[in-house]
Amino acid sequence: LIHVEGKVWKKEDITLGKYFEVLGLKFANNQILDYNNGDLCDNKRGEVKLFVNEEENFELSSYVIKEGDKYEVRFE
Repeated sequence: LIHVEGKVWKKEDITLGKYFEVLGLKFANNQILDYNNGDLCDNKRGEVKLFVNEEENFELSSYVIKEGDKYEVRFE
């Protein structure tokens, strides 16, 4: 869960990508931390995936944070 505090002027200011950026972590549509799409994961080519409320979401780093949503970012 992520809570947004204060007034939001632009939706792009509260995306998951921006959240990770503020924390100093890498998160893009093809990268999470030091893992890039195509890198090996359990001897298979892995891919960054985002799940919002247990359903896969393809917006990834551009997903706008919403109150009450639960997020899971995977590399598999």
